Amino acid sequence: MAKDRIDGERYGIHGLYEGDDRVSSDKLPCVSCAIGDLFRDENIRKLMSSN
Repeated sequence: MAKDRIDGERYGIHGLYEGDDRVSSDKLPCVSCAIGDLFRDENIRKLMSSN
């Protein structure tokens, strides 16, 4: 996936993930998860609802 970037005054999203798409870290190759799993995690849901 391409990286997000700020182009002048606009922020462009160049890679969207959803559902069972897997994301991983280029810094920590052992870190990988499905996006859907993140949103099912109770701690993540609490963080999202606190804003």
